[in-house]
Amino acid sequence: MSIPVRRPVHLCALAATAALVGCASVPKERAVGIGHTVALESVLDEPHVRIELFVDRDAIAPGARISRPVAGIAPGARPEAIPEASARLVANNAARSLCNELAPYFELVESGTAEAFAPRILLTAIVPTSLRAAGVSAIADIFIPGPARLPAGLGALAIDGELLTSDGTVVAAVRWARGANAVTDNAQVPVIGDAWQLADEFGEELAKALTADRRRAGATPAKRLPPDRVKANRGRCSAWFGHLNPAAVGAGRLVPLTPELIDPGPPKEASEPIEGTGKP
Repeated sequence: MSIPVRRPVHLCALAATAALVGCASVPKERAVGIGHTVALESVLDEPHVRIELFVDRDAIAPGARISRPVAGIAPGARPEAIPEASARLVANNAARSLCNELAPYFELVESGTAEAFAPRILLTAIVPTSLRAAGVSAIADIFIPGPARLPAGLGALAIDGELLTSDGTVVAAVRWARGANAVTDNAQVPVIGDAWQLADEFGEELAKALTADRRRAGATPAKRLPPDRVKANRGRCSAWFGHLNPAAVGAGRLVPLTPELIDPGPPKEASEPIEGTGKP
């Protein structure tokens, strides 16, 4: 299961007044993403986060079937500083996060299953983390209690997503972008350190948008599936996208570790090709 990263929407704005921490802006440039055929509504538009969304709530019934999320990397989304294998790890983490967040509410099935919604994810921008700034922050994290990350050299991530019916009708679509937060995102030395963590946030936010309309007062919370079905769903997520190394996750709370040490990626025998090369 991916590590949940909680960050209040206005944390960056509040932190900026203290002049001690900050947030990266959303990516200034994005590769060509999914050509959405539905009108997206802006639900958040701030320097550090931008989310445009469409959800046909009448079409997505509670407990509906949702097939394995497919993650892709748009050509040009990955700068030369980021190896393709690292970009694929970010894409896989976004898909894993979405899968695990949907697991309590929908029946997860294999791709191609009849009458199942098909999620598609496309990374459109990966802004690298500064190795120098992250390295200094990582060392400081070891010796200084509490957040000790420098508010500089932060990474960012942008993703397009959609949910399709078997005949290709769009029932949900999102254009999403976030910059890393110096307080809530740990300093990780690799260039994908921030993007990998932000990918987890994308999965959480899209799943929330699909399960309930939280902007509507008195909205009924999504009904959870029985525990045995949730467990079966999470097992499928692990089989499709792999699971994090528990020992490394525990160690990562004490010392900074790279995503590659925490996340082995999807099992080779279950790996599905990631669309796009992401080459600049």
